Amino acid sequence: MVRPAPLRWALVSAIATALLVACGGGEKAIFLDAAMFQQAYDQLGTSIERAEAGNIDGAEEAFIEVLPLFVRVDLGLNALPQEVITLGELVDVRTRMDQELGRRRRPDVFAEIAEDGQRVLVDAAEALGIEQPQEQ
Repeated sequence: MVRPAPLRWALVSAIATALLVACGGGEKAIFLDAAMFQQAYDQLGTSIERAEAGNIDGAEEAFIEVLPLFVRVDLGLNALPQEVITLGELVDVRTRMDQELGRRRRPDVFAEIAEDGQRVLVDAAEALGIEQPQEQ
């Protein structure tokens, strides 16, 4: 099944944002703060709630909104030493979420992956020395 245009455009936008920031030249710092992590965490929570209610389309909409925040976290983690494994975990979660949405669209599986995403966001905030997001 071919994915709807909004998800493809969200992915293209996220990749373009990453490239623009990465190619911006110089030592530009990526601005990340606790509020951004909390927003991403909460948005994943919305995605989980919708998936658990069986609304995979709604879960996908919430996932699309969190993608730009994932890109910013990715870029922030890129500045850390190679020993930090969180970046790979974040990329893995994002890839698994996208694959589930693109293939089977099982709400229960998507919710589990999104929960992994919340855990990785907590780990990423810790790695970056930012206040960790919490369930509200």
